[in-house]
Amino acid sequence: LWSEDPEKWLNQYLLIGSVIEPRIILHLENSPLRLQKAAAILLAKMGTHKSLPILEKLNTSSDDEFKILVERAIEGIKAR
Repeated sequence: LWSEDPEKWLNQYLLIGSVIEPRIILHLENSPLRLQKAAAILLAKMGTHKSLPILEKLNTSSDDEFKILVERAIEGIKAR
């Protein structure tokens, strides 16, 4: 459901918590940019150190908006 309308499901996924993090990480690697952006937003709010390697890898994206979202996710995770 999340992959069909990630904006709609954001709050529900936040309530579930970090147990869904591995699934979200998969979307960072193998999904269209829209889902990658939504995944980065979600990880900024609930991600753990497990997400840092892929986020740091994607921090060199050519899409400026996605790069900012990734940077915010990294900062959010490190701040927790």
